[in-house]
Amino acid sequence: MKKLYFLALCTLILISCENLETVVDLDIPDHEPVLVLNGVLDTDTITKVLISHSVGAFSNETPSGINDANVLLYRDNNFLDSLILNNENTMEYYLSDGSSIALNYYESNVIPEKNSSYTI
Repeated sequence: MKKLYFLALCTLILISCENLETVVDLDIPDHEPVLVLNGVLDTDTITKVLISHSVGAFSNETPSGINDANVLLYRDNNFLDSLILNNENTMEYYLSDGSSIALNYYESNVIPEKNSSYTI
């Protein structure tokens, strides 16, 4: 008899779990690409940054690097140097399909100083 109750309870649970899927339609606004600057200023290496366009969170677009920017480096609001595109120093950006794209660094031989404020 206990087996019959257990079987009935399991059947009831399976039937009640049939429609647990909920589809939610999201109204996601179009993404307007903006400039993205990625880099780390460290006191023991030269200055280098990556510049690209942003990609929307749910987009299938591939990020694209910007290879013709004017990148200016300031320390404490004083112009220091222009960063130059280095076609030999790249960062591989891996995509969800397993492929990758190369993004080039903009570089300057300026080594950042401790306790200074930098603007790019």
